[in-house]
Amino acid sequence: MSNSAESSNQEIAIARVYAQALLALAESQGQGDAVLEELASMAVELDSDPAFANFLSSPLVDTQERRQSLDRMFKGRMNETLLDTLQVMNSKGRSGLARALVEAYSREYEELRGQVSVAVQSAVPLTDSLRQELRQVVSSLTGKTPQLKESVDPELLGGLVLQVADSRFDTSVFKEIKGLRQQLLDRASQEIQSGKTYFEEAS
Repeated sequence: MSNSAESSNQEIAIARVYAQALLALAESQGQGDAVLEELASMAVELDSDPAFANFLSSPLVDTQERRQSLDRMFKGRMNETLLDTLQVMNSKGRSGLARALVEAYSREYEELRGQVSVAVQSAVPLTDSLRQELRQVVSSLTGKTPQLKESVDPELLGGLVLQVADSRFDTSVFKEIKGLRQQLLDRASQEIQSGKTYFEEAS
């Protein structure tokens, strides 16, 4: 399984089964938000510690040995339902999908809450008014509350790249976004330090 920060669609699809069960249990215990936070912390650890990621995914690590190690590392420190999920994944030979579990749970959580992730890359930081405009456009297209994840990339040369979580929306949504591009860009051009702004449909 992949240990990189980016999980494949296939990995996320498999991890979704565990994510759905985890979210259902966590919500029934009033711990949906807490599990989301713990998963985010685990993702940071996976991305920053290759040895930990390899420990979870390596076929050279015995299942029972991994189970005992997970208990030693996390019992009493991690949400019990989350740890149980990791142990079930381990028993099924799926512990290498821990990073995909983070993404799958996040998507299921957002779906439950009526939210949608929107990754925004811009050459300069967004202004408050442009940020609000983006939220309004995405909300009108999806009927969900946008959760903006902003990043700045000067190499865009004044460009603006918008990516809505494609696992939840068909191509018609992206077409609508492209169709509204000029209307939004006419307003945006007055608010960022460039005369040319564009949306790209990230894939």
